[in-house]
Parts: sequence; C-alpha cells; structure tokens
Amino acid sequence: MISKKVGFKKMVHSRLVNIYHCTVHKAGSQWIRKILSDERILRHSGLHIHHYQSHMPEGFDTRKVNERKFEKAFPEGTIVTPLYIDYENYKNFPKPKNYRTIFIMRDPRDLVISHYFSKKYSHELNPLIKKIRERLISCPLQEGIIFIIDYLKEDGSFDALKSWTLVPKADKNTLVLRYESLIENKTDLFQKVFSHLNINMSDRILTILLEDYNFERLSKGRKPGLENKFSHYRKGIHGDWKNYFNLEIKNYFLAVTNNLLEVLGYETDSSWQVNE
Repeated sequence: MISKKVGFKKMVHSRLVNIYHCTVHKAGSQWIRKILSDERILRHSGLHIHHYQSHMPEGFDTRKVNERKFEKAFPEGTIVTPLYIDYENYKNFPKPKNYRTIFIMRDPRDLVISHYFSKKYSHELNPLIKKIRERLISCPLQEGIIFIIDYLKEDGSFDALKSWTLVPKADKNTLVLRYESLIENKTDLFQKVFSHLNINMSDRILTILLEDYNFERLSKGRKPGLENKFSHYRKGIHGDWKNYFNLEIKNYFLAVTNNLLEVLGYETDSSWQVNE
C-alpha cells in the first residue's frame, strides 16, 4: 500500500484496482453500500464508490438479475456497489489483474418476506414497483407472498443465489458470505471481509464504523426486531420468515425453488417446520 496526505489526513492506496460488491436484492445491499461509501473506507483504500445504475437512462437497472451482462470494464480505482448479478455474468465481465469480490447471500425465505414488505410499503416507487405494490395491496397476505415467490423466480434472484455456489474453492479473489453471519458476528466477520478487500484499518476504527451503521442508528432508534413496515430498515433480524410461512406457502416455495435451501446450506432436507 502507498500512503499520501489528503488535506490533514493520510489516504492509503490499495494495491487493488477494483472491488466488486455482488449480491441479490434485500440481502443487506444498501447497508453494505453505506459502509463501503463511508469516508473512512476511502481513506483506507483510496477507492471511490461507483454506482453504475445511477448512470443508466432510467436511473436503475431494468434487467432481470440473471440477464445483467457488462461488456465494458467498470472504472478503475472504484468500489462497484451493489452489483445484483449471477455468477456466470459476473465471471464474464472484464476485470483488472488486481481485484477482489464479495458476494452476500441471504436465506431465500427471508428474501421473500423482505421483498413482500419492501414492495408493498417502503421501496421507492418506479413504474414496476408501482404495479407490484398495487397488486400486493389488493390481495391477502398469503396470496401476496406467493406472488413474490413467483416474482423472485421470474426475476432470476433464486437462480442467481444458486449460481454463486459454483465459485471455485481455489478462487482467492472471491469471498462468499451470508447476510445472517454479518449481522450476528459483525466485528469479527467484517475484519475478515476488509482483510479480503485489502482495506486495513485498526480495530478501533472498524468498531466505530460498524456502530455508525448499526440497525438502531439506521432505523432512527429501533432495536433489531422492532418492526416498522414503512421503513427500508424494517426489522433488522433474520428468520422472520417463520412468522409468515405456513404449510401452503412452504409447499409452493419448495415447488418453485426445489432444493435451493439445501444447495445454499440453509437446510439439510425439506422437513423444516412451519406454522400450521
């Protein structure tokens, strides 16, 4: 790493040319983006944030998650966050010699519930979200959850999650993580994440950084588990699907996703319990 003074502070230049934050929607992407966008990350890496969707005509990427191809390299000296993408399309876009990647997955059942509440109440409106919101408002809870299961299948999110299990173990540039682990073991796991990303900061700075972006602060005072369905930071916990899945929803979910939970390591078989 090379250091130089910027104002009164010293900026550290990482040996990396790019960092890629890959994920699917509703897997803590905006939380991670906020952390990576913090001035302390810039100071300890020299890499600026690149949000490619802001440069698209609509202001967001209208393509399905598994159809997001990129023919050109992203700008050098940047952290690209977030990239909602499957492994195949990630693997195929041009990259520099020195780069690092994280992919953050989440329990697909929690994705379903998080998408349901986001699409129905809190997500910023655009023509697609407006149409989905009207549908969810007009139907009962169970029908709405089933609609979201279909939506995530059609959108390619389930396939994208599965695709990242194909990352070779020998690939030292790519670190696959669980959202659940990040919120349970914040400091320890973020130390591993930042080490992987060649962002070297002291334990003290890291602890303060994570405190600045914890759920209570982002949600303006709520403890994890206290729900505000109109907030982007609705609940801040994992396993919330248990409050909504019944046998009919479970069976429909399994019919659509097949063995996805086992492939991702969230279950060993299909005998997991739900409310009757």
